[in-house]
Amino acid sequence: MPDHMHKAQELQAKLAPYVQNGDIKYRTHALEGLESAMDGLNLFLSGGNKGKLMVKI
Repeated sequence: MPDHMHKAQELQAKLAPYVQNGDIKYRTHALEGLESAMDGLNLFLSGGNKGKLMVKI
């Protein structure tokens, strides 16, 4: 990534229309509470999460 930082503005200009139109989407997998952090770690290590894994405290 650091090798291409000089192209960051070019990339942002190309991607901005897709983000504004809602064409780029992402998924999250949120768990509630600190007590579910171990479950989150197990999901992360096994690949069982769907999207970005977060634990809400």
